[in-house]
Amino acid sequence: MGLDGFDDNYQTDLDNPILLEGVDYWQRLVEDTFPPAAATWNFLEHLEYFRNGRLASAELWPEGVMTAEDPAGRAVGNVGYATFPRWEGNLADLPIGRSFLGGGGILMFDTPRSEEAFKFLQWVYEENAIEFTKRTAMFARNDQFENEEILASADFYETFLPAFGEQMAYGFPRQDIAEWGAVMYTPVGEFAADVISGVMTPEAAQQRLVNNMNTVFREEGYID
Repeated sequence: MGLDGFDDNYQTDLDNPILLEGVDYWQRLVEDTFPPAAATWNFLEHLEYFRNGRLASAELWPEGVMTAEDPAGRAVGNVGYATFPRWEGNLADLPIGRSFLGGGGILMFDTPRSEEAFKFLQWVYEENAIEFTKRTAMFARNDQFENEEILASADFYETFLPAFGEQMAYGFPRQDIAEWGAVMYTPVGEFAADVISGVMTPEAAQQRLVNNMNTVFREEGYID
């Protein structure tokens, strides 16, 4: 939909009507095409259904490819990959769709164990970067897309990586603030869950999303 969450001045765009257009589309899609129990599935359950041949398509993030291509599943070797479809009229004129949340991240603060935490992350993502990527399919660095050892570790990379690389070119602009989880990651998840499950109307859930973001930004001194 081309939404960014908020701009450089911490002004939200989540009050835009296009958000309600999007959630209305997804709500109808869930009601018309999803299995009856889909609203209660956990984080990985839809990929497990896909792996077992019970879903024709599924949204996929990088490490999820390991579930979709599980050698013990029914889908292995018979999976096609594509970018998210373009939302016509999206605010950023994007040629493809993009994930609204854009994934997580790691922020380190001045805590008693910050040095140990940094050493661990360095050990995982730098010293053992190749092994980590082979085990997780989490391509975090550009050079990993051309690393022969990584590419030879799974047959599906030949078809998966072109679509993944194109999708990553339009990754969500996740701003590097400590309050990201409080203003976007958790509240947007709650927004979607409460609307899809019928707990709140889309309009009320949108207003809660906007109010929460403005409240956090005001409390933290980003806005007056």
